[in-house]
Amino acid sequence: ADRQGFTLVREHRYLAPNEARNLGLARVETEYAVFVDNDVVVHPGWLAPLIACADETGGAVVGPLTCIGEPVGETIHFAGGDVHIVEEGEGESRQRHVKERMWHANRRVANVCDQLKRQTCELAEFHTVLARTDVLLSIDGFDEDLLSTREHLDFCLAVAAAGGSVWIEPASVVTYVPGPPFTLPDIPYYMLRWSDDWERRSLEAFRAK
Repeated sequence: ADRQGFTLVREHRYLAPNEARNLGLARVETEYAVFVDNDVVVHPGWLAPLIACADETGGAVVGPLTCIGEPVGETIHFAGGDVHIVEEGEGESRQRHVKERMWHANRRVANVCDQLKRQTCELAEFHTVLARTDVLLSIDGFDEDLLSTREHLDFCLAVAAAGGSVWIEPASVVTYVPGPPFTLPDIPYYMLRWSDDWERRSLEAFRAK
């Protein structure tokens, strides 16, 4: 951190992802904040297109074309998507459902490159995402009751409710590369991160909202 000139924030307990994001957000003093997971390979020139998209469209949130696996940049994991609430029925039979869809998942970039363009969408993923800092603060950051799942859905729904738009900018490319097999010290964290308790509590909090 000293050598590269960034601030290292250390907590002496395991953090849920949204807790970590809020710790970072509290230290942001710029117009935009960018969140990048630690299992992502960013491709050359990845950041400038995200900033340009936000500048030119006024978008609140911008996500890149996110690929998956190796060789990097060949298979799509996420290229934008939809998330919204659908209401069905009336009166006591009325139900609310969350509808989510990822665009072009598991397709080869080469096969759909003519369909990949900057456009509005409803969904971004936290593998890599740029957001306006003032928008993040206006929605009170990230909901820490969502410990392990659905946090990106909740985030995008909150941005939409606040009047912000979500964009996909495929001129920016990153690749999510799942890591090597776990080592022994990893196990306590992952047993918590993906525990039934955290999953259930996250789903119940999301459902209540």
